[in-house]
Amino acid sequence: MLRTRLTPLLIAAKRRCLSTHVPAVQRVDRWLSDFSAGLTAGCAHESFAPERSFWRDMVAFTWSIRTFEGAAHIGQALAATSSAAQPHGWCADGTPTEDATDGSLECWLRFRTAAGGGKALLKLDKQGKASSLFTSLSDLDARPFATDSRRALGHPCESIGEIATPRPGRRYWHERRATALPAALGGEAGEPYVLIVGGGQGGLSLGARLQLLGVPYVIIEADARVGDSWRKRYPGLMLHDPVWYDHLPYMPFPASWPVFTPRDKLADWLQHYATAMDLNVATSTRVTRAVPPADGGGGDGRWEVELQPGGSASSGGSVTLRPAHVVLATGMSGVPRVPATPAGGGATQDAFDGEVMHSSAYPGAGGGRFAGRRAVVVGSNTSAHDICQDLWEQGAHSVTMLQRSAGLVVSETSVLSHGLGSLYSEGALERGVTTELADLAVASAPLRLQEEKWRECTARMRHTDASLHAGLTAAGYKLDFGEDDTGIFGKSFRRGGGFYIDVGCASLLSDGRVGLRSGSGAEIAQIEPSAVRLRSGEALPADLLVYATGFESMQHFVSDLVSPAVAARVGRVWGYGSGAHLDPGPWDGELRNMWRPTAQPGLWFSGGNLAQARHYSRLVALQLAARYDGLATPVYSE
Repeated sequence: MLRTRLTPLLIAAKRRCLSTHVPAVQRVDRWLSDFSAGLTAGCAHESFAPERSFWRDMVAFTWSIRTFEGAAHIGQALAATSSAAQPHGWCADGTPTEDATDGSLECWLRFRTAAGGGKALLKLDKQGKASSLFTSLSDLDARPFATDSRRALGHPCESIGEIATPRPGRRYWHERRATALPAALGGEAGEPYVLIVGGGQGGLSLGARLQLLGVPYVIIEADARVGDSWRKRYPGLMLHDPVWYDHLPYMPFPASWPVFTPRDKLADWLQHYATAMDLNVATSTRVTRAVPPADGGGGDGRWEVELQPGGSASSGGSVTLRPAHVVLATGMSGVPRVPATPAGGGATQDAFDGEVMHSSAYPGAGGGRFAGRRAVVVGSNTSAHDICQDLWEQGAHSVTMLQRSAGLVVSETSVLSHGLGSLYSEGALERGVTTELADLAVASAPLRLQEEKWRECTARMRHTDASLHAGLTAAGYKLDFGEDDTGIFGKSFRRGGGFYIDVGCASLLSDGRVGLRSGSGAEIAQIEPSAVRLRSGEALPADLLVYATGFESMQHFVSDLVSPAVAARVGRVWGYGSGAHLDPGPWDGELRNMWRPTAQPGLWFSGGNLAQARHYSRLVALQLAARYDGLATPVYSE
């Protein structure tokens, strides 16, 4: 009797055991078969874990960048988008990786849509249900990138496959390049289809993508040279991300490039990049006004954008272009933010006998300009630390940092060991993790899951940096690891700053070589002719006041350039609605308005750090190219 009762249980257990040992390839094939059938039958949600699952799509299905949570939500979105997307041809792209501890696995996939090819990352739980699916459009069938086998042939032929036959009037490369920019500015080629505002990493990366797609564009850069936005900053400025993370599209840094790129080296590289990639960049040109079609730009669906060649009205007349799309690639460093200073008895910064400047205008102390000066630096994040260090190194008499709110300092060791090293490092390359694969791996993780990883990473960083933090705390520095311990990553995604990766200033603060005032008492109450008086009552002797207080939001820039109404229509830019300080809800799950269609047709935002510019420029370019070709691009909205 006992045996009879146990037999079915044993059989069921044996079956469960066998199911967990089904080869990973078969598990993936089975899921793909069920998922494809579910897409057709309208029950694709059954392929996802019912309790907790995610689908993050980048342009392939939604023609936007969206994350969906929960099987029901995923099913709703798949049902609404699959008919137009027509996903097919799903297959594994490499060998699945299985986790022996919990029976889960992940596998890279390839697939196709009505528009082009796609890349996906599937993660299956031990029950064979998808815990996470990432899908991304990679290319367009109708307009492939002109790289590799599709690259231009050069002289004398324009492209591979063209018959090398002499013909009268053929223009050589230098002649074509000499006329390319005038043509892009509304010359013989007509109006540009895309106008990109900003010639930094965001604008250049997108320009390179559009160049290789054959989509007419022009990049507008206010400075005289590409890279000047970096050259004009303080000389101690450098990239705090490692070199493996910072490559630009199509042109990786040389193998000898330093791990952390200095300011001028990066500036020169950006200039070289623009030249080597044959980019259409109008330098010394400002965009003074942009009018969208609905507000009078034109009944043909085009903008009316006014340019000022030479950078100012005194330089000459304006030029008006009519692009179909305007991309703001000005980054997070647009309009300087300078806090209002209480009058305090009538004395304001106008009464200050010394120099007052924002960090964006800080030229560095080269040549001993600030030697012997008494400097007060307002702020406690990256720019403030870098400027304090630069002033001390160049012989300032005294340097004092005013920390108004708590911040986070981490070491380069923590960043390399715990932050990026698993995907962006020499070790990662040796394991076969290319830059493109690393980018996709990072992009594949929904922000809800990334937050969990950020907390784990922050905990490891706190352990590694314990002595660093102890020294800073003893000096009075107020540390903040994020409202929910998401550290530098949460701060970056939510507010675009609020931290410092140490390159030397932490030790200056810890041992008192750079002074520190923190807390509510460190707020400026009054600016006197030769001193800065704090709320605490202390007067700091000063003849140099630097505001390292950040920049206004990109929404503010839209208000100035386009209109307050359009800025309100578009809404906040950056942050994802986490509910944390400076990132109010509701939850979006993606960086708001970045790299995807906005509420203002034809207005786009592209930027971020070099890695973000590299990865997301492809997606923005594909969205623009599809519209240029008149392809159906139904943007999913709930």
